[in-house]
Amino acid sequence: RYQLDRPGETVEPSGAAGSVRVSTLAGCTWTASATADWLDVQDRSGSGNGEVRFTVTANSGAARKATLLIADVPFTVEQQALVTPPRPPAPAPPSNPAPPSNPAPPSNPAPPSPTPPPTPTPPSNPKPPTPPQPPPGNPAPKCEFDIAPSSREVPAAGEVFDVRVTTQSGCEWTADSRADSWLSVLSGTPGSGSGRLTIRVEPNTSAKSRKGSVRVAGKNVEVTQAGAASSTVGIEGQISSLSGSCPTVSFVVNGPVNHADALAKTTVTTGRETRFSGGSCADLGNKNKVRVSGTMSADGVVAASSVELVNR
Repeated sequence: RYQLDRPGETVEPSGAAGSVRVSTLAGCTWTASATADWLDVQDRSGSGNGEVRFTVTANSGAARKATLLIADVPFTVEQQALVTPPRPPAPAPPSNPAPPSNPAPPSNPAPPSPTPPPTPTPPSNPKPPTPPQPPPGNPAPKCEFDIAPSSREVPAAGEVFDVRVTTQSGCEWTADSRADSWLSVLSGTPGSGSGRLTIRVEPNTSAKSRKGSVRVAGKNVEVTQAGAASSTVGIEGQISSLSGSCPTVSFVVNGPVNHADALAKTTVTTGRETRFSGGSCADLGNKNKVRVSGTMSADGVVAASSVELVNR
């Protein structure tokens, strides 16, 4: 059995020398031959393993193929065609230049027409300059006010106290009293931004309490002042609006009172401790004239300690 190391070979158009390896058992003989004369075999016979050398001549034509038979085993040799570079194109013959044309005779130029003078354009009325716009001012701040305290209880002797106003910078506010002359704003108004004002409360000489308010930054500071301590008063006048049952009755005395702050109509109440003269509790009646002594409370009601019936 004979084997070749490869089935064939491709050779360049310029030709080349090559070889192929033969493998077989020792003592086995073999021969080599070519099927074309351009394929020349140098080793035409051998025994056992060996090598067959060959030469491929240059190819001046188309591609070609031949077979090298070694112990009847084909070895194909292919040779590429010779590639001839294309011939450059022949230069084009020079063209005959066209004869020059005869120039046209010059024409007589037309005389220039006179140019009319330009029509003056009437001046347009210029627009008055736009006056410069003033720069936009700073927008007014959104003002929110908070006051403290918003209410105050004051003793009958009166006092001076402060109110704190809290708001944004640039927010303006004022304060004034809405009550009688016993309430007044001493200082701090008008104000801008957060600030403080001082309120004065005059003494209350009446036994009755009183209420007033100071308007600060659109809000009220409510002031409640206690009445003066209970005092003994004397009342003389006619009875009206009698009600109740003895010994506890209530009536109104219409007449002058020896206390500066008592009302012209003063409510009087009696009780078990009330002393009567000129008659008894049962003798009281509307239009009776009485003299009453007693203690006036803060609400202006007199608790009678004694009642004298002047006439019945």
